[in-house]
Amino acid sequence: MYTRRRGREFDFRSFAKKKKKKHFIFRAFFVFFDLARISFSLPSFLPRHLMRALHSSAIRSAPLRRSMASRAAETTAAATAATGEASSSSSANARRFYRHSLVSLQPDSKHAAPQLLSRLTSPVAQPLINGESKFIRTASLLFELDGRPRRWDVARSHPSVSELEGSEEERRKRKRTRRTTEEEKTHSFFFKNEKTKKKKVSVVIYHRERKSALVVRQFRPAVWAAALAEAQEEAAEKLKDVPPPPPLEAGLTFELCAGILDKGSSLEETAAEEVAEECGFRIDPSDLRRIACYHSAIGISGARHTVFAVSVDDGDALKEETGGGGGGGGGGVASDGEAIETLALPLASFDTFCADDSLAKSAGLVFGLGWLQKRLKSGEPIGMKV
Repeated sequence: MYTRRRGREFDFRSFAKKKKKKHFIFRAFFVFFDLARISFSLPSFLPRHLMRALHSSAIRSAPLRRSMASRAAETTAAATAATGEASSSSSANARRFYRHSLVSLQPDSKHAAPQLLSRLTSPVAQPLINGESKFIRTASLLFELDGRPRRWDVARSHPSVSELEGSEEERRKRKRTRRTTEEEKTHSFFFKNEKTKKKKVSVVIYHRERKSALVVRQFRPAVWAAALAEAQEEAAEKLKDVPPPPPLEAGLTFELCAGILDKGSSLEETAAEEVAEECGFRIDPSDLRRIACYHSAIGISGARHTVFAVSVDDGDALKEETGGGGGGGGGGVASDGEAIETLALPLASFDTFCADDSLAKSAGLVFGLGWLQKRLKSGEPIGMKV
C-alpha cells in the first residue's frame, strides 16, 4: 500500500513496521473505527491515505473480515428470499385464478379474486328469515295432463315494487284495478301486482385491441352452496365423515356482463348501463347488436334473457371515478353489494376455457363465446359499430 506524502512515495506498511511502539495503537484505532462504521454507518472523514490503510488486508483483522462477509451474505440471502417469495406468490395466484391466459383489467382492485377472497367469510345456511324472501317467491302450479292431476313448484325471482310501496294515489289506483276472479286472485298471489322487471339482458363484449372477450367474475353464494352439497352427498355415498366446507373460490363464477331491466329503460339502455357499471366501458345503446333470446332455469322460473353483442377498445374505457366502485371504472355498484372483476379471455383460449370443468361458468357465457368465435372466423362485425 503506497501513498504520496510530501512529494515522495510513502509505504504505510513499512512505516508501521518501523514504528513498532505505535503499531499497536494504530491497529487498535483502525479496528475500533471499522467496528464503529459497521455498527453506526459513520461517514468516512479520515484522510485518504489512512482510509486506504484501514481497508488494507494487512491492518484489518481476520475475524472482522469474516464478520463483514457473513453480514453481507445474510443480507443478500434475505433479499433473494423476499424476491423469490413475491415471485412464487405471483406465480401461484396466476395458476390459481388466471388460467387459460386470463388477464385481469383491474389487478390492483379490491374486487380482484385474491383480494376478494380475503374479504369474504364462508356462508352459513339457516332457515328463511321471517319465513319469506324479498327476492324470491315460490308457488305450486296445479294442472292436468291426460286427465291426471299434476303439480309443479315454481319460483319467481327479483320481485319489484309491491302494492305497499309507492304514493297513496298509486296504491289506490292499483287497488281499483285489482283482478277479481278466483283464477286471477290465485295468479296475483304469485305475481302480487308487480310492475314487470323480470326481463334480463346479457352482453357479449369483444375487445378489439386485446383480441379477447371480456367476461366478469364474482362470488355466487348459491354456487358455493351447491359445491358444499355435492361434497356432502359424495361423502355420504362413500360412508365418510362430513367433509369440511369447500374453499371460497368454489363460489367464483365466470359470466357475461348482465343485468335486470328496471328504471323504465329499454333493453339496449339497460345493457349499456351494465357494461359501464360492471366492466367500465362507455358504449352507445345503438352500438349493440341483438343476437339471441333464451329462457334460463326453465324448470323453476323460466326467466327470459336477451343477449346483445358489442365491440370496445381502450378508448371507450371509463375513468375510475365514474365507475361503480371497481378499478378502471368497473366493479359493479358497491351500494348493491356487487364485487365484480373484469377479465380478458384471449380468442385462442376459448375452447380450453369452456372445456375446463373445474371453472364455474354460466350457460350464457358458453353460448356467447361460441357465437363470438364463429363470428370472428367469418369476419363479420360484432356490434353495430364497425
